[in-house]
Amino acid sequence: MILQCWTVIFYMHILTSILPYEVVAFKSNRQETFSIEINRIILSPQTSSIVSSSIACAVLCILTMNCCSASYNEDSKICLLGSHCSPEMEDSANFKTLIKKPRDVAYGKSAKQSSVFRNLPIYIASRAVDGDLNTWIHTEHDNMPFWIVDLEKIYKIKWIEIFNINKGFRSSDTLTNKIKLNLQYCDTKCLSIIGKRLHDLDITVGPTEDEMKLCAHYVGPAKLGEHLVFECLHEDIRYVKLMINGTEILHVLEVKVYAW
Repeated sequence: MILQCWTVIFYMHILTSILPYEVVAFKSNRQETFSIEINRIILSPQTSSIVSSSIACAVLCILTMNCCSASYNEDSKICLLGSHCSPEMEDSANFKTLIKKPRDVAYGKSAKQSSVFRNLPIYIASRAVDGDLNTWIHTEHDNMPFWIVDLEKIYKIKWIEIFNINKGFRSSDTLTNKIKLNLQYCDTKCLSIIGKRLHDLDITVGPTEDEMKLCAHYVGPAKLGEHLVFECLHEDIRYVKLMINGTEILHVLEVKVYAW
């Protein structure tokens, strides 16, 4: 019954010999990817079940709350489920250990920001989580400008990626002539200034908007189009916030939050 509801793809991973296989399982728009280590077993599993295959074991882990790793024995058909995403393991013949890979959990989620430049819908907060590197958010020249995303459930965060703005005003933007007269197309010098606006940035995370803690601080300034990656090992996180300390404009192309 489970495999009738889920599509599972099993394929060779050619990039590394340490993790020779991956399992990708998805249902509608949700997808989970597992790396697999051969002849390894997780220590201190939470539960055990008998299932027909390693793929069925991966699906069972997806369907089980807080499961992040699993070990499957081809002979006994036992599937051990664990809650650790970086589990302790030991060598064990005939076992395969499946470990969930972090995925971007910010995509398509609800977001807001301190202000929207000229109240133009092309610069609203959702542009940073739409998966499109040709759109971006843009605040006014605010004191402590911020952007925050609601991940809509609790996650264990692994890292956060920020794609800095890589261009100025777009000639293809649908704007009124009056607004176009008040905006200037960017030359090379202008673009350099725009890229450097990302500086003194606090990245905070928390279970609620009132319980935020520092994940990373970026001094900067960033370069135009720079791709920034911040390790952020925090559990029980629902909200991620970017805020520039000082009076500045906040505009980034995309924010990705990789978590389990």
